[in-house]
Amino acid sequence: AYTRSRIAARRDTPPELLVALAADDVPMVRSNVARNPRTPLDTLLALVRDAHPDARAAAAENPALPEPMLDELADDPDLYVRRGVGFNRRAPDRLLELLARDRDGHVRRWVSMNPNTPAWVTSMLLDDADAVVSNFAMWRGRRDALLASLPRG
Repeated sequence: AYTRSRIAARRDTPPELLVALAADDVPMVRSNVARNPRTPLDTLLALVRDAHPDARAAAAENPALPEPMLDELADDPDLYVRRGVGFNRRAPDRLLELLARDRDGHVRRWVSMNPNTPAWVTSMLLDDADAVVSNFAMWRGRRDALLASLPRG
């Protein structure tokens, strides 16, 4: 399983091999297929429906996942799946706002760590009851301010 998992994670694995590995019995292998940017879209969409939450969570992080699937996964009962959507670089602002209000602090933390979370959502998280969430949001705000102050060129 370890070797298949490593092959599924490699960015140079041929798409046809990723399709075959998506049917593996081991969830870690399917998760690495779901996370791989070379996974064909139809295979990725099948992994969104995987019975194992690790595979769904990995699919939620994949930037190739279409927005309707992100919408569906943002409502998944498993916090790690919602967390994956919150960290997806292509998640729309409306989903990041929704997940910034999630009942679970782990989900809100990953939203605050997403480099594409808009400043207004990060500002919401500054007042989060979970100190780790508010600290991540504060760190992001400072980092963004520092980057904005650097000379361009």
